[in-house]
Amino acid sequence: MNYHCYTPFDGERCPVCGSTRVREITPDDECLVMEGDGIATSMLCEVLKDQQIPCYQQSQIGAAMAVLIGRQTERFNVLVPYHCLEEAKAVADALFAPVDEDADPFPDVDIEEEEMEEEDEDE
Repeated sequence: MNYHCYTPFDGERCPVCGSTRVREITPDDECLVMEGDGIATSMLCEVLKDQQIPCYQQSQIGAAMAVLIGRQTERFNVLVPYHCLEEAKAVADALFAPVDEDADPFPDVDIEEEEMEEEDEDE
């Protein structure tokens, strides 16, 4: 497994930039879990830290440029050590899973039974 651009991959060419100046990955190499705005990446980092997964946010543009163009447009990378990458990706996938608007939000609750129980208690 090789490493370049915060990305582990098989092969001799970086899939991100195309460079052939790659090296063998080590367990502590920082790997990209996700990139996004400050709110989403902060939220992911908090959840990862709660799960005892070391991580940090890295600004894609730097503080000086963020001041010039505005903090609202700043983008961040969430990085974790390679040995935690799979677990961190699973957490990110669960946290940012698409919501099925048609799904029942309370699949284990039978509304009619609850209403009947409440009516019995009122009598």
